[in-house]
Amino acid sequence: MNGAIDLVATALQVGIGALLATSGIGKVTTWHEFKGTLDAYRLLPSALVRPAAAAIIAAEITTGFALVAGWETGFFALAACAMFACFGVAMALNLARGRRFIDCGCFRGVRQPLEWRLVARNAVLALAAFASSNTSLATDDPQRWIQAVPAAATLVVIYFALNAVWALDASRTAAFKRS
Repeated sequence: MNGAIDLVATALQVGIGALLATSGIGKVTTWHEFKGTLDAYRLLPSALVRPAAAAIIAAEITTGFALVAGWETGFFALAACAMFACFGVAMALNLARGRRFIDCGCFRGVRQPLEWRLVARNAVLALAAFASSNTSLATDDPQRWIQAVPAAATLVVIYFALNAVWALDASRTAAFKRS
């Protein structure tokens, strides 16, 4: 039974790691756009936007690669949990202020205005990261690479498909409001 728990935890860690690394790398390639998105949240003084953007990118990439590689997974799963919780709180604060038309800033190429289901998505990711923080398959365990990594890839594909559907839904909703 413990082997199954380790396998699920590892799949969650690798999947979450892949999401974070992909997101961070995308933010590097669209640095100015990401800084603008972060500034649009209006949660930081403008002087702190640039260093905060750099810190977020560094944390996402470092945490992402550490989780995929299986390095210090307990610590980095908790770091991922904290990041997703902060992202969700930032979104919720802006939604509570009535600021819905800010891009979430999650991934390059997918424009999504803020909405409560994105807050819920970040809560689920934070809980998944937290739940996986206590155990992991060792990097030299073949089950990590034979079962956990393909399971994580499946989770990532489902995540991106859901994200695309939500982005299309948000764009459809916005289009109907204008007509």
